[in-house]
Amino acid sequence: MLTLWEDRAFSSIVAELDTMPDPRQRLRALGQIAAVSAPEEMGGQDLEPAIRAWGRDDTNVAEAIARVDAKREGYLADQLAQLGLSNPAFARIIYAAYVGGDDLCSRDGSDPAPALTTLIDLILALE
Repeated sequence: MLTLWEDRAFSSIVAELDTMPDPRQRLRALGQIAAVSAPEEMGGQDLEPAIRAWGRDDTNVAEAIARVDAKREGYLADQLAQLGLSNPAFARIIYAAYVGGDDLCSRDGSDPAPALTTLIDLILALE
């Protein structure tokens, strides 16, 4: 399960985003992707909060999470850099909002998309 999550948590999202020609579109789409449940092959459930909790007690899981986090944050940084927004703090802020929002929304059932897309739009306004 962990290997499948690690693969899907990055590659399936990037594959969907990379069909869009413009980095602005890709970044804005992230907010919408954050609101979608995990794919059917993963049981149709958002497993990420549970996997992150598991990683607090298991070093193998923590290492898998760290690899996914690094790939995702690197992808964000690359998309922002294509727009001339090369401050690495921007990618870190967006990713932290994604991770924290996912956890928060898994607890209260709210939609993470509006907050994340608003944050992305604010950062893109700096372009």
